[in-house]
Amino acid sequence: MTRRSGGERRGEIVAAYLALAAEGDPGRITTGQLAERVGVTQGALFRHFAGKEAMVEAVVEWVAAGLMEAVGGALGEVEPGEELEALGRAFLAHAAFVDRHPGGPRVILSELQHAGGTGALRAAGDLMRGYRGLVERVMRKGCAAGVLHADLNVRAASGVYLGALQGLLFQAQVRGGAGSVLKAAPAAWGVLRVAFAGRGEQA
Repeated sequence: MTRRSGGERRGEIVAAYLALAAEGDPGRITTGQLAERVGVTQGALFRHFAGKEAMVEAVVEWVAAGLMEAVGGALGEVEPGEELEALGRAFLAHAAFVDRHPGGPRVILSELQHAGGTGALRAAGDLMRGYRGLVERVMRKGCAAGVLHADLNVRAASGVYLGALQGLLFQAQVRGGAGSVLKAAPAAWGVLRVAFAGRGEQA
């Protein structure tokens, strides 16, 4: 049997946590379930992580890095006048990421509901602030370029943008349909596009 490196084993544990989170409440995941899913003893888990909190923090950091990579390609370097289309591409990229890793948003939302100063909570908060800041930067550029309403309330609009994605995720969880977030995302973005677009972009 091939011996796993420490990094490979940590990756397997993170993947197992995400898989379990996709199947149920992340707050109820036990180290026993994780060990069984990975195929190791509970003691082996703690050779790679100091405790469950450290495992959750690693999961949140993995999700944050993956999601920001997915949307960052669309929102990173945007040419003047392309801001509205960039927001649309990022919206769909986010939906696609959620469909590929449905446990990720569950873990993030679960951590954001917790009180206290855990590393996972801080990482989740950093993700939301960084993501929202990126969206708002593109929206402000779009307002200046005339492709978004000049008087758009950017703070409120970014909340609606992220809230729409969270709403699609909630609906998908209620329906239990695989791939339903990405399927529903184009229509949802179409509504947002009309709401955000400047006069010359509404046709």
